[in-house]
Amino acid sequence: MIYTDEATQRRTFGLVSRLPARFHDVRFRCYVLAPEKESNYPNYSRVLVPNNLCTNHPNRCMGCNKHHTELVEYSKILVICTTTTPTGNLVSTMTVKEHFDNYTVYDFKKEYEPQQMTDYKTLRVNLHSKYMY
Repeated sequence: MIYTDEATQRRTFGLVSRLPARFHDVRFRCYVLAPEKESNYPNYSRVLVPNNLCTNHPNRCMGCNKHHTELVEYSKILVICTTTTPTGNLVSTMTVKEHFDNYTVYDFKKEYEPQQMTDYKTLRVNLHSKYMY
């Protein structure tokens, strides 16, 4: 899924997993992921997923050098990167582009990219009236 705020042009990705995710009324825990490269280009959609994700709550991981979850408010969510196929299957709209020792690069699958981009831009304009190109 994708989230951002009014001060960020570039989209930010968060990875929600079963183990450390905690859902509350207004926020939840997820891994906030870095982009493949720093860019404010709104259509830039590649993301790095570290291979060393910690599955414990950050409070129980003192001194752990793995990637930990962070709290994210529901108001920051813009697009969930899943969709339902005509046969009713829930599928990810992201695909692996490259594998490296420390991380994997993901990008939108070409068949889903136009709709994901349209949804993202529509929601961003609605949420942030000072939308910048």
